[in-house]
Amino acid sequence: MLVAVALVLAGCTFTGNGLNTAGLDRIVVGRTTLDQASADLGAQPTDTWQQGDTLLARWAYKGTVATDAVYARQEVWLRFGPDGTFQRMENSINVPALRHPRTAAEADHEAAQQQAKAQPKASAAGEVDVQTTADDGMIVIPGNGEPGAHPAAAGPIPVPPPPPVSSGSAAASTQGQQPLLPAGSTVVPGVTYPLSSSTKAP
Repeated sequence: MLVAVALVLAGCTFTGNGLNTAGLDRIVVGRTTLDQASADLGAQPTDTWQQGDTLLARWAYKGTVATDAVYARQEVWLRFGPDGTFQRMENSINVPALRHPRTAAEADHEAAQQQAKAQPKASAAGEVDVQTTADDGMIVIPGNGEPGAHPAAAGPIPVPPPPPVSSGSAAASTQGQQPLLPAGSTVVPGVTYPLSSSTKAP
């Protein structure tokens, strides 16, 4: 068994460091330093060259498995400016097209989108989420600590009296629009109230 393992390992050769190409998405023009890029890519550069006031860094990984004739190679070449921050990607080999450094504008836009998704939508000021269920004739007003509760529901909520109804056609137009609870009632958030038959619409 050990001999077989030794023969397999003898047919494998690897050079360079493992390369996390997904880290390219976190490299930003004018912001990311060489040390930060190394952390994002998961390895130190294989080679670096000082060219004038800029630095060219190369990350490379190559592996071969002779028994299966498998050959893998990945490379990333990044240039850093005089201030030590990333300028541009000079070259890449076998790197997915979706993996690439971001401009500052692209990075800010993506960060704003992620922040917007993480923040829950706030209710309008003073708005209370009142939920009704027509099937069982119940009204539920969420209280503090309940799903859908609103700060405005911290205390009892008075039920306003119905508007005055004039005689004649005005009275007929308001028929069937009685309040869910009798006038003068006080609603406590978090409590479910049954509706009397007199308050249900015909």
